[in-house]
Amino acid sequence: MERGYSNKERAAVSTGVEKLDNCLGGKGLRLGRVHEIINTGSTDAKDASSLGFAVALLVRILNVTNYNKRVLWCSGKKKVLNSQLSATGLYWLGFDPNQLIQANVLSEMDQYWVMEECLKCSELAAVVIELAHAKPQFNNRESIVWRRLQLAAESSGVTGFVLRSCANIMETTSSIPESRWGVKPIPSNDWRPMWKLELLKSRNGRHALVNVVWDPATSSFSLLS
Repeated sequence: MERGYSNKERAAVSTGVEKLDNCLGGKGLRLGRVHEIINTGSTDAKDASSLGFAVALLVRILNVTNYNKRVLWCSGKKKVLNSQLSATGLYWLGFDPNQLIQANVLSEMDQYWVMEECLKCSELAAVVIELAHAKPQFNNRESIVWRRLQLAAESSGVTGFVLRSCANIMETTSSIPESRWGVKPIPSNDWRPMWKLELLKSRNGRHALVNVVWDPATSSFSLLS
């Protein structure tokens, strides 16, 4: 833990949006790292935007890496009643639900434990956890946990995503995640989901704000004209 993060080059997945890829270092979202996605919209759908964006990124990752690998998705006790992802919804976003392993645990620390252990498994493509509390609580204990997650991801090459419900992002000051995203829904004129994406934090310190549309048919993002 004391040695910090490795500087060795990791594979990356292009978002398909040049502005975002440039802010992420030129190649896109780095694999083998832990990223944070925050729902910044205040809608009745609650976590739909952050969840949908995470699924879209998973589709991009699976397309580039290995279609045979699976994704583990873990929810906490406060999300048990609505944590079952819709197979139809996943298909609609371009994700094969047969590649998903779902888990529910009793506490947030259990979620962190599940994520750390699964990040060590190179047979997985990615690990996702949905944290129950709304606001990030970056204390010394959680900083240690995050560092352990990053080291596990770095060692195996498995990518991690931490999803949060949080309309106020002013307190998200931790520098630990590889990247932090704010996601807000945009009304769509057709069947494709549209989001206002804000790259709040990147390893190189660059930021971006773009409106994008996700096309499940081509598994790609594009800028809204």
